[in-house]
Amino acid sequence: MEDLIYFRKKLVCSSCLAEFQACYESKLTVHNPEVVATLETVDGFNLRLNEITRKKGRNEKVSWGNLVEVMEACPDASQKEWAKLLGVSQGRVSRMIRKHK
Repeated sequence: MEDLIYFRKKLVCSSCLAEFQACYESKLTVHNPEVVATLETVDGFNLRLNEITRKKGRNEKVSWGNLVEVMEACPDASQKEWAKLLGVSQGRVSRMIRKHK
């Protein structure tokens, strides 16, 4: 069994840690071209020159305007139903409503 090292709240094998250190030293965050192609399509991430940066804000794809449209179209619906129509959680709908009151 390989030696495991506790690193950033995870147990990591020594070979994986060595690979991480080499990647960190060369300042590359992604070194597999197949992974790069996959990561470019992931929502919430923007891949530029092997660098992944998180978008600002939580779920920007659903704005207050989208919620208002759904609320006007279905005024008798519950927050849960509005959330289902928008593709977000009921909690997200509740936070958006509180934010704009």
